[in-house]
Amino acid sequence: MLAAVGKQVADRGVVFIAASLDDQQTRKAIPEFVTKFNLPFPVWVGATTMDLDDLKLGQSIPATVFLDKEGRIKARVLGQVSRNQLEERLNWMTGDGQGPTPNLRLDNLSEK
Repeated sequence: MLAAVGKQVADRGVVFIAASLDDQQTRKAIPEFVTKFNLPFPVWVGATTMDLDDLKLGQSIPATVFLDKEGRIKARVLGQVSRNQLEERLNWMTGDGQGPTPNLRLDNLSEK
């Protein structure tokens, strides 16, 4: 889903970056995963739980953070992001904040 949406919004200057928290033993599986799912965006290898904290994601995996061009956090989704949630936030951000503001901190982990 991220690969498909990423292709749709690339012309708006949106860039996706995956972050892998794999350790040394599982890190070797990343290239196969990227190939299997045909990910068209870079994978940040070596991310840590401290990096998640810096992005105000706590220990949530998966999680999605939305940064503006200056690297400021604009929105976060804790847990798996749905296509609708992703597109709503991207449309709001790339539309210069026009229209209704989506919930900027969505916790999908608590909804289960």
